[in-house]
Amino acid sequence: MPSRGFIVVGMAILIVAAGSALADLPVVVYEDVSFIEGTDFSNTPFMVEEYGLYEGKLTEFDFPAAFEELGMSITTADDTLGSLMDPGSFQFVGYAEDIYYVNVFGIAAASFNLGLYGVEVILVEAGIPEPATLTILALGGFAILHRRRFASARD
Repeated sequence: MPSRGFIVVGMAILIVAAGSALADLPVVVYEDVSFIEGTDFSNTPFMVEEYGLYEGKLTEFDFPAAFEELGMSITTADDTLGSLMDPGSFQFVGYAEDIYYVNVFGIAAASFNLGLYGVEVILVEAGIPEPATLTILALGGFAILHRRRFASARD
C-alpha cells in the first residue's frame, strides 16, 4: 500500500498538470468586425502568448447583403497556416511570441457595394508550458525516489 506522502505528491502532480493544461479555454486572441466597401482587403498583424492549437473563424453577417466573394487566411511572413474562400473555420498551431497576420479579401454585393464580416482567432487547446512540464517530471522523479528509499528501509 502506498504511503500517504506518495499519495499527496501524486495528487499534487495531477493538480499542477490539470491546472496548466485546462486554464480557461477557449481564449480569444484576436477579433475584428469590419465593413468592406466594393472590392477590398485587409492585412492585420497579431501575436499569440502561448503555444497551442488555435482556430481562425470567418463570419459573414449578410448585412446589408451577402458578399459576392469573401475569404480569409492566416499567415506568418513566409507560410500560410490556413485559408478559406467562404465563411467557416480552420485550425493551426501557434507558437508563443510569433507574429501572425489575418488577411481578409472581399467583394461586396453589387446592390449595396458594402458588406459586414467578422474574424475571430481563439486558443482552443493550450500546450503545457515547458517550465510546468519540467516541474511535473521533477516531482514525479522525487516521488519515485522517495518511495524506493522507504521501500529499501523497510527491507
